[in-house]
Amino acid sequence: MFYYSYQEIEPTNHLDLKSKDVLKEALLAFEGTLILVSHDRDFLTGLSQKVFEFKNKRVIEHFETIDAFLGRYRMEHLKELG
Repeated sequence: MFYYSYQEIEPTNHLDLKSKDVLKEALLAFEGTLILVSHDRDFLTGLSQKVFEFKNKRVIEHFETIDAFLGRYRMEHLKELG
């Protein structure tokens, strides 16, 4: 059986703020396609133009930034509460 911890799979966990900024600038300068997987919302801000949501055994493509997606997601769940 294979086990891993949250820290092992998060690419920015062991980087200081300056290193994260340098990495983010390099990714922004890259002219190809990137697939980013991260739980670090601040790191993803400005890098994403599309979000893939894995939910209920489906993949849903959202043509929006991570901030727009999370803001809309939050609003939908608030409506469910009340």
